[in-house]
Amino acid sequence: MVSFLKGRRRDDDAVVAVDSTGANITAALEALVARAEAAAEQLRSLAPVMDRSAELDTLRERCVAVEEQMGGLERLAVQLAAAEELAGRIAETQSRTSDGVEQLQGQLGPMGDKIDRAIQFRDQLDELLGHESPVASLRTDAEALREQLIELTENVTRMRAQHDDALGAHRHATSRLEAFDLENQAATGRLDDVVRRVQAVERALEPVNQAVTAVPDLQHRLGVVKALADTVSQKTGMLEQQREAVDRASTQISQLTRLDRELDAWLRRQEEQIRRFGAIEAKITEVQAVQGKVLARSEDLQAMATQTEEAQQSARQALNDLREQMRKSSEGFELENRGLHVVSERVADLRNAVKECEARFAVLDGASQGAAAVQTQVRNLGEQAMQLSDELEQLKEEAVRAGTLRQDVERLDTVASELASRMQRIDQLRPDVADAVQHLTTLKGTREMLADGLEQMQAAYDEMARLRESHGETQALLANADVWSRKVQAQVRELSGLEPAVERIRAEVDQVKEGMDQIGSRRELVEDVHRRLAELGALSGELKERTDG
Repeated sequence: MVSFLKGRRRDDDAVVAVDSTGANITAALEALVARAEAAAEQLRSLAPVMDRSAELDTLRERCVAVEEQMGGLERLAVQLAAAEELAGRIAETQSRTSDGVEQLQGQLGPMGDKIDRAIQFRDQLDELLGHESPVASLRTDAEALREQLIELTENVTRMRAQHDDALGAHRHATSRLEAFDLENQAATGRLDDVVRRVQAVERALEPVNQAVTAVPDLQHRLGVVKALADTVSQKTGMLEQQREAVDRASTQISQLTRLDRELDAWLRRQEEQIRRFGAIEAKITEVQAVQGKVLARSEDLQAMATQTEEAQQSARQALNDLREQMRKSSEGFELENRGLHVVSERVADLRNAVKECEARFAVLDGASQGAAAVQTQVRNLGEQAMQLSDELEQLKEEAVRAGTLRQDVERLDTVASELASRMQRIDQLRPDVADAVQHLTTLKGTREMLADGLEQMQAAYDEMARLRESHGETQALLANADVWSRKVQAQVRELSGLEPAVERIRAEVDQVKEGMDQIGSRRELVEDVHRRLAELGALSGELKERTDG
């Protein structure tokens, strides 16, 4: 687990996340993550419970199959009742058939006597026909009677066959009735056994039914546990993302410290440049002193000739160049003054932003110490900004000095105009040219000194250009610091917004622990349910074997 807010600067450049009391919250966060991982492990350990829920589903299916078998037994009982009714009907038909057979036998008794008499009568007719032919009519009657007797015998044979069939059907019906009676007795015995077993199964299934009624609640709780596990995994993912964001913030803070060091180095360079400007100012004062000497000597040189006019023209050209350079330098100083004013305003904005950051950092408890480190760094930046403002004041003073230098240049311009008027008088003082020629050598030395002063002014201008470039770098650094401070503020707001999420995660983890405790307390009940379901499966197997047998 990466430490929280690694960018807090110490003596050893280490960062530690602390709360408002100064305590280290990294350990608390790591403990929270460890608790979340333990909860995830517990959720993974719930997989066997889910498998057992699948077994409970199979057990429920078996219970449904047993109920279907019980419904089949009930249908079998209905069929047995229908078979008993059919047996009663068959017994009634059998009694009716026996009565009909007895009546038929009673009717066949006189019919047999009649048949015997008919046979005797036929024999007598044959004897009569053998004696006489006039009895043809009687013969025809006898033939007709014979045919009737044949039909009657055929009817009798058919009746005997029907009687035999009825006797066979009666015997078969009696055997079937006996078989039905035996099956009914066996079915009643098995039904009694099944009823007893069903009662035993019902008594055994009472806790199973209770467990089955508790299964939806258990499944709901398992779903809640799964949802909590998903939320915990999502929260851990969010915590990882926040940790990465905090790492990025720490790297940004380290970059800010590096920029702070670079700003310190730049300030040291600015101090060196200011010291150089002091030397340049001393040289300018020396130039002014030399210029005063030149003016004093120019008052003495009123008798210069044409050579002096040429020297005056060259000096005027040099003065014009110097004036242009001084004007440019004054404009540069004005631009620098404006830029420094903008920088001072930006520094004031940064101070306000720093104050806002301090006000927002005061709200955070989890990252207050890291924010305090950032605040100290920002205060250091504010102090450095104050130093920069002081240096800006010094630069303003330098600008004032440049204004005075401009005034000196204007004074030099007036002096040059005076020199022009004096040169007109020099035209009148040509006799003194010889003396002026003698002093030309000294004037050449003065020109060399002026050239040296101009070179020093050019060096000062180059130094101001470098100062402007470094000022641009300072503005870029301040802009980067502003951007980093805004990013840090956004990250602080995000961290402050995540505090309720962390509290929710804690509450959910506590709920998961309570659910795990409840599941552990119900494990014995589930094992008892499994055992009873195994017994029920064995009983259902035996019942199926007996029903098949």
